[in-house]
Amino acid sequence: MTLRPCILVVAVENYPQDSVVASPLRGTIENASKFVETVRSQLSVPDENILFCSSGDHPLKTHSTCRPEVQAAIEVLLERFANQVGQLFVYLTGHGL
Repeated sequence: MTLRPCILVVAVENYPQDSVVASPLRGTIENASKFVETVRSQLSVPDENILFCSSGDHPLKTHSTCRPEVQAAIEVLLERFANQVGQLFVYLTGHGL
């Protein structure tokens, strides 16, 4: 069995309009994208090994950033890649992350 590198990203840039949590934080999705591209190019990580939780649009987006969606991404990671991950890269960006 070949161990594979995987990437989990949570990039919160936009918050609900009626939220008092925080104002938009520009650049988080772009920064997360740069991180993914760097790791992907250096380790040849295929798209199917990338779980990208984003509050905005992104070509690799697999989940949104609300709690149930991030939990679902983690569950996918555990189910799909159980005992097959050689390296796990986690990138969290946003207010309070």
